[in-house]
Amino acid sequence: PTSPRPPVKTGGSIPSSYAFGFYNLSDLSAFSDAIVIAVVDREVLVEQQATMLYVTSWALRVEKVLKGPQLSQLLISQTGSPNQPGSDMSQDPLFLPGERYLLFLREYAPGRYSYFGPWGRYLIWNDKVFSMNHVIVGAGGYQAPAELNFAGLSLNTMVANITKLADSVQLIFTHGEARLPADVLRYPAGTMLTIDATLSSGEHGPARVTMAIDKAGIPGGMGVRLQPVEFIAYPRNRYESRLTITISADLPPGTYEIPVAYDFDGVRRGRRVVTLHVESR
Repeated sequence: PTSPRPPVKTGGSIPSSYAFGFYNLSDLSAFSDAIVIAVVDREVLVEQQATMLYVTSWALRVEKVLKGPQLSQLLISQTGSPNQPGSDMSQDPLFLPGERYLLFLREYAPGRYSYFGPWGRYLIWNDKVFSMNHVIVGAGGYQAPAELNFAGLSLNTMVANITKLADSVQLIFTHGEARLPADVLRYPAGTMLTIDATLSSGEHGPARVTMAIDKAGIPGGMGVRLQPVEFIAYPRNRYESRLTITISADLPPGTYEIPVAYDFDGVRRGRRVVTLHVESR
């Protein structure tokens, strides 16, 4: 590429609907099983799954791995067909061969990856990084949050930021099979639910980790338990504790916060909060 700004893409006609979103690079990196710089190599397969519903599989060549296993290639599927204009997602248009991307990936099956929609793909042009709202005509309705709004950030700077995050200690909450962010939840009274509290050790360890729930603001009608609360963590690993929340049937509707604190043997201390909106039964 020789022009200073990337060419624009037209979003498809299929409405995009996402049950999640990311607001900063720290969370996006923490939730990603792999982060790579990759080039779209070729179209592998187009399948028609229903009337005007197509899925295209692309082969990508991995240039650099910033987090996760040392991948050399990827097979990624997208909604739409290159031969059916408008069949792709409005906020997540089809790749083009030769495009170079920074991709934040989730492993949904052993060795199989997908990315987090427009939050998980960033076009690299002239070694600069652009979020998709600077690439899609009209942005397809997608507007990157302020901390993920990149309009020509140096790729070297982006790589350095991600590497620093991957090396740090991070705590995230996930809920359900889709492993979606679970910081904010909405449930009726009389419900019991479980949340995974996953701590990533980054470059730190071995060290003793202790976790605790601050119950000062938790009402009597809400039971909260975390297990395990103490373990030994080693570098480049993830450790899951199970947060169980029991909401009594007579708990008044309202918004409640459940803070979970961690101490990584003095290397880092921090906390993350589950915000729970309780509704009437």
